[in-house]
Amino acid sequence: MSKTSIKFDEEIASLYRVGDGQRASELAKGMDHDLKKMLFRGVHEVCRKRIDGGVSHVGYFDNPADIFRVVEQDAGYEAIWLSLNPLPDVPDGFTINVLRASPNRSTKDQYRRRTALLIDSDPVRANGEKRSNATDEEKRAALKQTEEIRKFLCNEMQWPKPILCDSGNGFHQRYEIDLPNDQTSEDLIRSLLSGLAAKFDNEKAHVDCGVFEANRVAKLPGTWARKAPESDGRPWRQSGVLEAPEREIELPASPGRPRQTIKELALEPVPRVLIESAIAQLPAPKTSTAGVELSENDQAKYEWLRNFLLEFKVPILAERARGKRLLLDIVCPWEAEHNSTTGDSSTSVWYVRGYGYGFSCKHSACAGEKRSWF
Repeated sequence: MSKTSIKFDEEIASLYRVGDGQRASELAKGMDHDLKKMLFRGVHEVCRKRIDGGVSHVGYFDNPADIFRVVEQDAGYEAIWLSLNPLPDVPDGFTINVLRASPNRSTKDQYRRRTALLIDSDPVRANGEKRSNATDEEKRAALKQTEEIRKFLCNEMQWPKPILCDSGNGFHQRYEIDLPNDQTSEDLIRSLLSGLAAKFDNEKAHVDCGVFEANRVAKLPGTWARKAPESDGRPWRQSGVLEAPEREIELPASPGRPRQTIKELALEPVPRVLIESAIAQLPAPKTSTAGVELSENDQAKYEWLRNFLLEFKVPILAERARGKRLLLDIVCPWEAEHNSTTGDSSTSVWYVRGYGYGFSCKHSACAGEKRSWF
């Protein structure tokens, strides 16, 4: 399914009220580029998560048409995700362009190269429920953050323009890159996302700092976002491509006819040096609980938790407070074993004032074994 390219500014916020597919149908008219050219660089992993919490489905596809053929009559999925990066081969046990039930998916070590960098701006839910559909007002906050980040990267840092997507509840910027899948590249992307969060996060929108691994997935444009049951002001929405960079090409003149021009997709990889330059201009990740009043005893226990993570070299992605709970989003110590599909990218540890410590990871490898540090 393809989408039209439209101007990306505050005026388009009014488009995000529609939850019945009409918006997607209107945007599909006149699109010059298809999703295969935008998103596919070979064989990609596709993941389908069920609304009812049933077994996830996984497949490996080399084109979007076959994906939509499989899911277009399926009203029971919560989300359809596509891997950011291509795999070198279809894994054993799978057939190309076929989706099948599977609790497991690819690991990051199966990928050889990184071809996409995702910056995911998600609104903070005013109702305090992360697993809920966003309101129009909440989406506008994510849109504002997305535009601020794009201006910083493309205008100030001179990055090539990204593909801009509506993910259903938030917004995605997809930058073309060409990096090996190694620890250096992972650390580079992790540092960038953490720095962007430190600079642009606010009480209404935040950058997902967890999408730095090579096997990460993102909402497939054209599919639905059904994160939670629909409710008044919190509808299901269809995702889509809002804008793609393009250039005009002048065709040779024909006898008796003027020269014509056509538009083609113009995705340029962001050079590593520009990623490093952006990181150098970004602040260090937030490492405080500003605005939260702590007793001397609570402060000491919270600092013990931070020092515990630093001692064992567990990267801290972000720090935040939720009521009495002081949370640190981290890289899971068992991330190499992660093989499940989840929309929740953060692993967290926390200290609850007056109570104690806790740990949570949403991936099935950790959740299934009920792993705990404390």
